[in-house]
Amino acid sequence: MLNGTKTFVGNDYAPDQLWTIVLTDPQGPRHQNLSWIMVPANLPGITRHQLDLATAGTAEPEGHKNSVFFEDARVPAFNLIGGENNGWKVANTHLELEHGGTGRVGRHRQLERLHEYCKATAFNGQVIDKDEDIRDTMAEVYVNGDIHRLFGLRNFWIRHTQKTGTYEGSQSIYWRRKSDLKNVFLIQQMLGYLTIINEAPWAAADGWLEMYMRQGPRGLHGGGTDDIDRVIIARRMGLGRTVKEEAGKVE
Repeated sequence: MLNGTKTFVGNDYAPDQLWTIVLTDPQGPRHQNLSWIMVPANLPGITRHQLDLATAGTAEPEGHKNSVFFEDARVPAFNLIGGENNGWKVANTHLELEHGGTGRVGRHRQLERLHEYCKATAFNGQVIDKDEDIRDTMAEVYVNGDIHRLFGLRNFWIRHTQKTGTYEGSQSIYWRRKSDLKNVFLIQQMLGYLTIINEAPWAAADGWLEMYMRQGPRGLHGGGTDDIDRVIIARRMGLGRTVKEEAGKVE
């Protein structure tokens, strides 16, 4: 019998199955009392409430998230993944994938595009990047993004050489979340409030920059909060523990 609420769920809401982590042993030790379960989305007792978020994407269904409510929803024990009370271990494997543990080889094209925009666009008769303060800020923005790119390369190497990972995935997404939010602030300092609108002719950079500006605050929640990242990093470093927690296995 499932009771509770899960929020910030999905984009489009037309799934056959939902997944969630549930408390299955109220008296059990922390992180050893949870189970991962697949839930048929059409079960009686499941309702949802649509969330309209300023930080979501512009195209449907990206503009929406959902809160899902479970009230005496009967889910078969067969739907448990990994067995009872092993949900945290299953979640670790999932988070390794979602949080960048497999790595990424690529460039930060949005920041490269921003750099080109600043080199090619004039304001008050002067090209934007001719301003010394703008150049300093642009360098900081670019460094923040490049650190995340390098984390992606490192994680790709670890995974594809079959090295033993620890907290690298969570470290990567934690840096991305914090640096994206910082970059949003720095870019608005450089280019002003026109970065947060996409209507012509006023929008900076023809409006494409506005999407990046909304991704910063949005990224603080998706795939678990940054509190989850800190918990995973601390447990895998062995902080406050006698045994370090192993990373999830991703084949």
